[in-house]
Amino acid sequence: MRQALDASGGLPIRVQDPDSQQVYLLVAQPAEISLDEQYIRLGLQTALDQFARGECDDWDIEAIIADAERRYAERADG
Repeated sequence: MRQALDASGGLPIRVQDPDSQQVYLLVAQPAEISLDEQYIRLGLQTALDQFARGECDDWDIEAIIADAERRYAERADG
């Protein structure tokens, strides 16, 4: 295992089960998975400020879907 890790240079290691022939990739887990808390706080504050100023609309999901389908069809056609 150590030889494979050293030789990989940090890239995933391909491992194949000899019985099932299933292939697995062994990858290193990051030391810490984190979200940029300041970025999230800023985004949430921006949204709250917009809401407080009345910069919001009713959410009409049917209209949103119809618009997305129309734009997709336009892209596909041309």
